Amino acid sequence: EPRHGSTEATYVIHHDDSDQIEIREVAYDIERTCRAIVEAGLPEVFAWRLSHGFEYAERADDASHVCER
Repeated sequence: EPRHGSTEATYVIHHDDSDQIEIREVAYDIERTCRAIVEAGLPEVFAWRLSHGFEYAERADDASHVCER
């Protein structure tokens, strides 16, 4: 679930030698992931949040249009 308002996957790299942290974003097939969420029988709002980069469901006004099959 996004926690930063972006639809990209995010990961962190910690460099032990310098104690530096890098935050990286990677694009991925969001539509495919949304379809898989819906097809798995999970609430459609989960896919809607993911496709819009939202963390909380209450930010979604209307999730009825999410990831059409």
